[in-house]
Amino acid sequence: MAECAPDLVGTISAAEEGRPLVSHQLAAAVGEDRRTAGQTCALLLTATGRGARDPETVRQHAENDRGAGYSMDLLLRSSPERQEAQLNYVRDLNLNSVRLEGKLEDEHFFELCDQLGILVMPGWCCCDQWEKWGKWDAEDEWIAAESLRDQIRRLERHPSVFTWLYGSDNPPPPKVEKMYLQIIEECDWPNPSVSSATAKPTTVGPSGVKMTGPYPG
Repeated sequence: MAECAPDLVGTISAAEEGRPLVSHQLAAAVGEDRRTAGQTCALLLTATGRGARDPETVRQHAENDRGAGYSMDLLLRSSPERQEAQLNYVRDLNLNSVRLEGKLEDEHFFELCDQLGILVMPGWCCCDQWEKWGKWDAEDEWIAAESLRDQIRRLERHPSVFTWLYGSDNPPPPKVEKMYLQIIEECDWPNPSVSSATAKPTTVGPSGVKMTGPYPG
């Protein structure tokens, strides 16, 4: 079997408003067959949107993280123009992070967040089948497992994504949490994962997240 050896053929560094934006052009070779895989950009981030991206640095500077919830179009119609307008609003409001709950955006959205220095906190949705664990059958468990694998593989390359919530308003029961954590470990997810957006403890301890309110009426 021929061995595919990815080869970094060029690196160009640029600065966008003081944030280090690094462009990589990649090529892969199998024997004499050498092909350019394409070009991608990565923004090196901390919770403040600047500097080297490192999970420990993000945790140490969590007090500098100012974010809000982000929602897609009601009918889930992704629009590059709408995404750019909303993310510019995020920056105009002096925020540097957004949370996506269940309705995850497309690649253009995450690439924009990479470029703009906006941190993203994605995860599963509350109040629907994702949280109705008592009604799950074997097919639901399989769909949940494969969905997590798919999202982890899709999102791990984006420096703007700094965590993953495998629960939402409530943490999953021990059996489901064990499955999720095993998949996260198998996929070598490089960032922290959180059981839910509430302070309810699970088999791995408290989430470290507060969502007890009070909420405005």
